Amino acid sequence: MAPSGRPADPSGRPVELPERLAEVLLAHPSVARLGGGFASYLPGRRVVGVRAEDRRVGVSVVLRPDRPIPEVVAELRAVVTAVAGDVPVDVEVADLAEPEPGPEPEPGPLKPGRVKPGRGEPGRGEPGRGEPGPRAPAPPRNP
Repeated sequence: MAPSGRPADPSGRPVELPERLAEVLLAHPSVARLGGGFASYLPGRRVVGVRAEDRRVGVSVVLRPDRPIPEVVAELRAVVTAVAGDVPVDVEVADLAEPEPGPEPEPGPLKPGRVKPGRGEPGRGEPGRGEPGPRAPAPPRNP
């Protein structure tokens, strides 16, 4: 605890409400990062994604697209209320994060006479690939 009675970080500096809210929001599994819709300005620093006032709290988040947005927003509102107290909480979903790439699927069998786009062999002159086709034999040289 800092001398002010508020929680302190390892350096002894008091942890302000916006910083505590940012920590609990980022700990939620559906929050990829904080958005830029709100900010709190503290002495010597700024907390982007959280605006904490005496009578209202606003948070801006970027969510992972793994769950229904209304469910996640309700959970975030409850988490923020547990930390900030009984104040109205505005939750702004600033964006959805790109899904994390999974393993590349194995290519299926090709049908005769068809080539999957982007799966051709170099040097075969496939349209749209920007590759040259096979070279024609050079004409004989006259001696």
